[in-house]
Amino acid sequence: MFVDSGPSSDQWTKNARDAFASTWDRIPSDVRDRASLGAVTCYRKGCVMEVSGDDAASVLAASEAIFRSPAVDEWLGAKMRTAPSPSGSGRLVSTWVLLPP
Repeated sequence: MFVDSGPSSDQWTKNARDAFASTWDRIPSDVRDRASLGAVTCYRKGCVMEVSGDDAASVLAASEAIFRSPAVDEWLGAKMRTAPSPSGSGRLVSTWVLLPP
């Protein structure tokens, strides 16, 4: 769905990238040791970022911090997050999406 909409560099995508970038420092340091944030990729229908972690607790704790960060909380478009699921690397991955305002 997102990939098929094509890449976007509209102003809202810069704002979405900034919103996601601002979340790392809000994730507790003990969770940052077990979780990581992937690159943000923006398409016309939404900006996507993966959160991966060693276990469900770390992915959920990172996701909670992202959800509560002011930039994401105040995002004017819809926000979506998938439940953590196993990846090929053995880590769990949750995908975050910020939709255009």
